[in-house]
Amino acid sequence: MKNLVIFCSVTGSTRKLAEAISDELDCAIYDLRANMIAGVDLKEVESIFIGSGVYGGLLHKRVMALTKEDEFIKALKNNIRSIGIFSTYAFGPDSSESAVKKFEEALPSEIQNKIEKYFCRGGLFGLFGRKRPLPEDVRACEKWARKMTD
Repeated sequence: MKNLVIFCSVTGSTRKLAEAISDELDCAIYDLRANMIAGVDLKEVESIFIGSGVYGGLLHKRVMALTKEDEFIKALKNNIRSIGIFSTYAFGPDSSESAVKKFEEALPSEIQNKIEKYFCRGGLFGLFGRKRPLPEDVRACEKWARKMTD
């Protein structure tokens, strides 16, 4: 498994991007809301894509928990050459930027230079950002993921 997408999505916006990346790269996808990462073999992964919406100023708690998973950190250090973090936001891109920065700061410094980011507007339970991400957002995300793996 060369590429892997892992994500948490409450409203479905981040799920749309995760599925688009998985389809674009023809790779496995793993929903952290269903299971934690412990069941995933990361030894063969070269590029990993981590997705989450922003909840209370942070990425989903299951995504944040990855920063404390020894096997995950070991894989990021040893065999994963690129890390893509994608995030959806309801109110502004600054919320995604801030939430991802907190995730990055929780990782060892030698991993932080491997991270590439993609943010786009999502929805908030049908109240804001309806039908988000838009098709053009999804295409831009696919292009971003493809560029990271080329």
